[in-house]
Amino acid sequence: ITVSGIAIVVVGIILTIVCHIMKDHKKELPYHRFFSLLILILTLVHIVFYYIDFRNYQSAINTITVNSVDLSTIEDGDYIGEYDVGYIYAKVKVAIKNHAIAQVELIEHNHERGVNAESIVKTIVEKQTITVDSVSGATNSSLVIKKACENALH
Repeated sequence: ITVSGIAIVVVGIILTIVCHIMKDHKKELPYHRFFSLLILILTLVHIVFYYIDFRNYQSAINTITVNSVDLSTIEDGDYIGEYDVGYIYAKVKVAIKNHAIAQVELIEHNHERGVNAESIVKTIVEKQTITVDSVSGATNSSLVIKKACENALH
């Protein structure tokens, strides 16, 4: 997606330069047509790749299952976990002390509009489980953070 977006911009710049440098409009026309067609093709390729990428993201989100963790089997220590679905990524550090979740630190959280999901780490500590309700309006980021916690503890 990034490559096709950059290619569109570069071809657009080339089109602008070529059309403004040439003084002979008869010579300019074939270049203008070629670069305009190239921009159109690249835009269509960009849309197709974005559609495929977004469908993969939706599929990854829809297949997330967060399973409970038996804290009585986990030794004291800090555990790192991460989960990535493309548009959303989370990396967490879960501190276990006396078979309880002492702290959940959100090390990294790349998100779309899911900044509100970051409050879920407090709820996880309070309820002593990773299977808490997702934050309204930030469901996908909540799922990714919870899955990162599960990955840390498994």
